[in-house]
Amino acid sequence: MLGQPGAGAPRVLLAYIERVMGLGFMTAQAQMRFWFAITWVLGLILLVGVVLTVVDLLTLRPAEAGTERP
Repeated sequence: MLGQPGAGAPRVLLAYIERVMGLGFMTAQAQMRFWFAITWVLGLILLVGVVLTVVDLLTLRPAEAGTERP
């Protein structure tokens, strides 16, 4: 799962909930739903930031000759 950054931590937490707490897989998934949603939202925010940065870098124009930098 190289395409999913941070995918290891939820798996460890799921394994803990299943094995140590003795809950079933679906019960553990239900408890993790909130954290998976947060991961998706933060991933989308990161993606938007990367896209905005790339667009900004690709649309740079050279400075005009008469302008001075402060």
